[in-house]
Amino acid sequence: MKPWGGNELDYRGCKIKNNKREKCLYIYDSKGNFLFKVDNYNHGAISSAKESIDILIKRYEQL
Repeated sequence: MKPWGGNELDYRGCKIKNNKREKCLYIYDSKGNFLFKVDNYNHGAISSAKESIDILIKRYEQL
C-alpha cells in the first residue's frame, strides 16, 4: 500500500496525526493527550488505528 499523504484526521473525537519523518501515526484524544502510536503510516494503518480507537471507546465507554 502507498503511504497516507494526509497530515491529520479526526475520528470519533480523536486525532490521528501522520509523522512522516518517523513513518508512524500518533493518536491523541480530544484534549490533546497522547494515547498510542501505530508503527506504520500506510492506508491499512489508518484502518487499524480507527479499529483501536473503537476498542478503546468500547472498553472505557468514552475518551
